[in-house]
Amino acid sequence: VTDYVEVYTHFFPLPYHHNSFFVSRLAPYVYEKTQCGGAVNALMSWALENQDQFMGATAANQTEFQALDTICSAFTQRFGTHGFTQDGCIEAMNNRTYEIATRVSWKYGCNNKVNATPTVHVNGVEVDEYFATQDDWVNFLKPFLPAH
Repeated sequence: VTDYVEVYTHFFPLPYHHNSFFVSRLAPYVYEKTQCGGAVNALMSWALENQDQFMGATAANQTEFQALDTICSAFTQRFGTHGFTQDGCIEAMNNRTYEIATRVSWKYGCNNKVNATPTVHVNGVEVDEYFATQDDWVNFLKPFLPAH
């Protein structure tokens, strides 16, 4: 974000929502391909808006392969114009590096006692308040940054 502030987002798919883990695995794929945090945010906004497709009654009766196909098909419909393909999505779902990154992110959340959405940490310390606007975050972080 600046020379003094970096923003990291860790996704915390709950273990009993297996398909949310699959969708979360797309985050490192999207970031690696775009190098853009905003693209990952767009992915997660889309996933939240469409989670019924992946978590509903229909999804509960799907095999893992069917679930991956459903997720990748919907992902490609939404993000295909940005160069993402069905085959690329399926490959990402089978990419061990993305799987490990998603697991590490989940373990980071466990280690830091994530218990609500959103949970925010600054330099490893939980922030009791969540700021909704960029200006609110700037005002919160200013005292911690060197004067210019």
